Amino acid sequence: MNDRVRRRYEMLIRVVRFGETYASHFLPASRGGELFALIASATARVESQTTTQAASQVTVKQQTLSKGLIRDRLIEEMEAINLTARAMVGKVPGLENRFRMPHNVSNQDLLTAARLFAQDALAFKDEFIRRAMPVTFIEDLNDLIHEYSEALADREQSTGAQVSATVARDEAIEQAMDAVRELNAVVRNSLRGDRAALAEWQSASHIERPPQRRKDAPPPAAGSPESKN
Repeated sequence: MNDRVRRRYEMLIRVVRFGETYASHFLPASRGGELFALIASATARVESQTTTQAASQVTVKQQTLSKGLIRDRLIEEMEAINLTARAMVGKVPGLENRFRMPHNVSNQDLLTAARLFAQDALAFKDEFIRRAMPVTFIEDLNDLIHEYSEALADREQSTGAQVSATVARDEAIEQAMDAVRELNAVVRNSLRGDRAALAEWQSASHIERPPQRRKDAPPPAAGSPESKN
C-alpha cells in the first residue's frame, strides 16, 4: 500500500468510526445512512483486497526465487548435453547444428530449446550414455522442463491475482471517496449548529498531506560573511 492509498484508507476508517458515533443522526433509510453503509462496505473490501495483494506479492517473490533455481538446474542439464554432444561431433553422424545452447533468451524460448534437446537426444541416447551421461538424462531433462513450466504458470497466476487485487482495492477506494464527497454536505446539513461535531467531521474526513521534504539551504555565496566562518 503506497503512501497515497494509505492516507485515503486511514481517512475512510475515521469516517466509518464517525458514522458509528453519530449513527442516531443518520438512520439506515436516510441518504446519510446509505452513504455511511456504502463507505463501510467499501472500506472492508479495501482491507480484504489489500491482504490479498500483500499475500500475492509475497508469493510472487517466493516463486520468482524458486523459478530462478529451477532455471539454473535446467540450464545446467542442457549444458551437460551440449558439452557431451560437442565431444561427439565428428564421431557420431547427424550431430551437426544440434544441441546449441541458447543465450539471453526468454523463459518460453528456453523451454522451447530444452524440449528440442530432449526430442533430439532420443536418437543419440545410447551414445550419450556411453559417455557417462546418466541413463535417465532425457527423463531428467523432461522433468525439469515440466517443473519449470509449472513454476512459470504459478508465478503468472500469482502475479495476476496481485494485479486483480490492486485494481479491486483502488476501485473500492474511489467508490468510497465519491460517497465521502456527497456525504460531506449531508453531514454538515444534519449537524448544523453542532460546532464540536462538525469539527470532528472535518478532522475525520480530512486526508493528511504527506510531510514536505525540507529543502537544504543553498551554500553561501563566495565572499559572504558565512563563507568566511
